[in-house]
Amino acid sequence: MIVKRFNPVSVAKLSGIMYAIMGLILRTLFAAVSLIGLGMGILSPSGIFGGGAIIFLPLVYGIMGLVMGFIGAIIYNWVASKVGGIEIEIE
Repeated sequence: MIVKRFNPVSVAKLSGIMYAIMGLILRTLFAAVSLIGLGMGILSPSGIFGGGAIIFLPLVYGIMGLVMGFIGAIIYNWVASKVGGIEIEIE
């Protein structure tokens, strides 16, 4: 079985959702580091970024995943048309 082509919109949707989930996970880490820094009395940009990360990381990661998934699928389709697709063995 050879994967010859991906639908760019379906790849974009899938990667957008996957990257948004990664952003949700990473926002927790950024917020935790920010709270540790604030608890230690360190007033630094990490406090600002920690609060912003709660809202913006999932959004930014989701949008970038959507865009890069779309572009990646288009590039894959072009390259696969020139040199062949990914060969998959299934039992």
